This record gives sequence, structure tokens and C-alpha cells, in this order.
Amino acid sequence: METINKQYTINEAYGVLKQNAEKYDWEISGELPTEPTHFDSNNQRKKYNKAIQKAYKKGSRRAFNSLFYIISRNTKDDKVSVNLGQKELEIQRKRKVWKKIQAEADKALVEYKEEKGNFYKNILNKI
Repeated sequence: METINKQYTINEAYGVLKQNAEKYDWEISGELPTEPTHFDSNNQRKKYNKAIQKAYKKGSRRAFNSLFYIISRNTKDDKVSVNLGQKELEIQRKRKVWKKIQAEADKALVEYKEEKGNFYKNILNKI
């Protein structure tokens, strides 16, 4: 059985990026770079091709940010990045606040149980 490795183009990967950016409300900082025309080594070309394939197949923010890093390293252009949308950032901020309040509540609950337990144990011991 033969495995076929399809070589994806940067335009196909950008199509996936635009779909996912719209779907997940991502923000793209900067303009999408063009495909590098020259690589200093064959190893850099392989890394670039793997990054395109990974970005196309996975479609995750991490995969696209890795691809943009490789492109910016070879072309010396400004780095483009895919960031979370405002709604998701707001959700993360609220979760951080919730975790802080929850930790304080858990601490207060432990203090309450300790106080209550000691009080009623002392009453039972006096009887």
C-alpha cells in the first residue's frame, strides 16, 4: 500500500485559516505573508512544508503561528500572529477572577468547618 503525501500550498492553508478565524472569532495581526521564494537550506524548506501541512490539517492557532514564525524567519518580514478574539479573552479573564474567588471561598469553608467542628466537639465532651 502506497502512502501519498499531498503537498499543500500556502493559499490552501490560508483558506483554512480564514474559515477557522471566522468560526472561532480569531484576530489576525498583520497581513498574511507571501510564500518564501528562497530557503537557505533544504532543511528549512522541509520545516516550511511540514508547517504548511500541519496548519492545513489541524487548523489550530498554534499550527498557524508556527507557520508564520517559519516564514518570518526566512523572509525577515514582520511576524504575523493569530490571536484569540475579544470574547474568548473576556471569558479567560472572568475564569481567572472566578478561580481566585473560589480559592478564597474554599479557604473560608475550611476555617468554618474547623470552627464549627471544634465548638460542637467541646459541647459534647462537657456533657
